[in-house]
Amino acid sequence: MSKGLNTGLFITKAALFLIGVALLFVILKNGDPADIDAEQEGIKAYNAYVEKNQANPEESHIEMGNAIKDERVAEIISGVGVAINFTLIILIITVLAVLAFAVFSVAVDFKGAIPSLIGIALFVGILLLAYLLATDEVPPSVKIGSASDFKVASWAVISFYLLAGAAVVAWIGGEIMRVFK
Repeated sequence: MSKGLNTGLFITKAALFLIGVALLFVILKNGDPADIDAEQEGIKAYNAYVEKNQANPEESHIEMGNAIKDERVAEIISGVGVAINFTLIILIITVLAVLAFAVFSVAVDFKGAIPSLIGIALFVGILLLAYLLATDEVPPSVKIGSASDFKVASWAVISFYLLAGAAVVAWIGGEIMRVFK
């Protein structure tokens, strides 16, 4: 590859890494909603309202705490939504880049592109297998998201395990083949 292309790829990789880190901080800035003690948050909020003479005697500190917790959960979900949308955009760009590279490789050298085409076909096959294995049955313990969201999450986790397993098998197979050469 040319030096300019390598530099461009490095800059793109660094930019995507920095954007990913920034999105991670956006998601994590509000903390885990499970760690929020609704009663303690309600007491703090109620006391703050009392100090400002704006307290509503008909609203308990528990109701205020639950409202605060619900607001925090909504903030976290919106941050996750932004990250998911960005991830989908990056995924689409990556798939288009892979397809463009495959078409370019085939156009330049068909025989040399056959291993790349086989690799892409195996990757797509693994993703299809993971999608078929994914479930859309949301466990009762999961309170956020829909069945389709759970199917996508399940698909991603299964894809990871299948691809990680394929990498381990390829690594071990490569080592075994090297011993016999």
